[in-house]
Formats: sequence, C-alpha cells, structure tokens
Amino acid sequence: MHAFQRHFIHPNYNSALITNDLGMLHTSTNINFNNLVRAININYDFVGERVNVRVAGWGRIRAGGAISTNLLQLNTATIDGNRCVQNVRTVAANLGIWAPPVIPSIEICTFHSRNHGTCNGDSGSPLVRTDRGQQIGVVSWGLPCALGAPDVYVRLSAFRGWVQGNTLT
Repeated sequence: MHAFQRHFIHPNYNSALITNDLGMLHTSTNINFNNLVRAININYDFVGERVNVRVAGWGRIRAGGAISTNLLQLNTATIDGNRCVQNVRTVAANLGIWAPPVIPSIEICTFHSRNHGTCNGDSGSPLVRTDRGQQIGVVSWGLPCALGAPDVYVRLSAFRGWVQGNTLT
C-alpha cells in the first residue's frame, strides 16, 4: 500500500457532464517495481475504430451487484466516435435515462456485446492496446452496466500536455 502526498484533478473536469474526467496521484514514497508491479507506457497516438484493447478492473459484476473480489478483464475493440454518439443516445432513450454527451475528440468508446462491459467501480482503470501493451485511455463512464451501450473512456492523446506536465520522473 502507498500513501499519496498529492492529487491532481484536471482543471476542466465537469462532474455534471463527466468531461475531462482525469486525475493523477503522486505517492509519498517510491514504488518498487517487480514482476507483479510494473509501470505502463502511455501511447499518445489518436486511436480510431477497430483497435483491439483490454480493460481490467474490480468493478461490479452487474448493475447493483457486488464489487468483484477478483481483477476482471475484457478484451474488446474501439468503435467509431460518431457511432458511439448515436448508440449512446439510442440506448439511453430506449432505457428512458439521461446520458452525458459523448465527445469523440476527448473520449474513446468500446463495445463488446450486451452483458460484457465496464461497470461501477471500474472508473479510473486503464484501457490498453493489446497489440502494443500501451495505455490509451482511462475508464470514465457508461450507461448502466453492459446493457447494450458503448463504454466511454478518457482519450489520453487529448491530454498529453496535462499528463506529462503532472508526471514525476
């Protein structure tokens, strides 16, 4: 376990619209890397559709369900930003719920299938390109767990300056 000496929340974070949903923590002690604890490289290239990715987290197994006691992962793929905007609107309307707007320039979307996606408790987890093992996004939000809508992630390529400006080396 590590204590944190400082945290940063993106200055343009908007909790109502869930935009710029990015934060960083600085530990108060150095992290000792080993075969179980490693740093991950960040890929700042803009990622389009049909990129194979993996998301892992300890979130809920289903809406209203228990938090997972095991690290779960899902192999999925990115989808086109405009398709994501439309799919989120359609599913939200069908469910009769409000959804924040998807902004493809700063967000990445993935979709696997109904019953396979992120859930409460996964926020902040990494989205990793499986072909390069590099992080490209951070779990941000989604409609109720895996009910047929895309999952939405912070697009790290849109925040390169902020991430690098707040990273200790």
